[in-house]
Amino acid sequence: MKSTKKSLFSYILVIGLWFMGSCQKDMDEFQNTDRGNYAGLACFNGLSMSNSLNMKIDEKFYSSEIDDFPAGSYIPYRTIFPGVRTISLQAKYANSFLFKGPMSFEANKLYSIFFYGANQAKYLLSQDDLSFPKENECKIRIVNLIEEKGLKLSISNAVKTESQSLNVEVTDFKTEALGTLTFSTSLINEELPELNFTLSPLNKGIYTICLYVQTNPINQQKTYKYEVIKY
Repeated sequence: MKSTKKSLFSYILVIGLWFMGSCQKDMDEFQNTDRGNYAGLACFNGLSMSNSLNMKIDEKFYSSEIDDFPAGSYIPYRTIFPGVRTISLQAKYANSFLFKGPMSFEANKLYSIFFYGANQAKYLLSQDDLSFPKENECKIRIVNLIEEKGLKLSISNAVKTESQSLNVEVTDFKTEALGTLTFSTSLINEELPELNFTLSPLNKGIYTICLYVQTNPINQQKTYKYEVIKY
């Protein structure tokens, strides 16, 4: 299993180095640095606001300076230097920051940041174990970015249904047998039809399902949404 983890991280590392080499001017610094001294970082925007955002690490653009980072979007793993990095999140064409603060990363490990919140940007930082499941299995985790209390989730397959209450959290990856999975959600016994969906996972597939909410700034009406991330 350790060799599987290592090969997956190496793949992400190569892709990340290619991206940085094509988009940043300091490639010489990366070429002269031991490639084993990197971490991998992915990000998801689950903020209630619909503003397009720019994300920076140590004042360098992590999301493209041209492309938006809107709610519901995902930035796949990219390589970063380990240590304490300053992460900032800023609405495009605005001077104020929605978030700015330090986060710590270790070399040879994969991380995900999940941003959420309405009036201010909050975040969940997870260290990700992306070891592959066995044949005829998949792995799934749930990220709940909906702050309302009483959120319940049920996952059903052909033989059983499992229910759980969710806080704002990143669950561990759980192994599931292949087959169609049905996800149903409720909020204080009120069904959320927007969050009732099915997933037909691939053999040895690894998935993160993000639950989040967007709020209409005019009438404050909430729309509950989900995003399926496949690795």
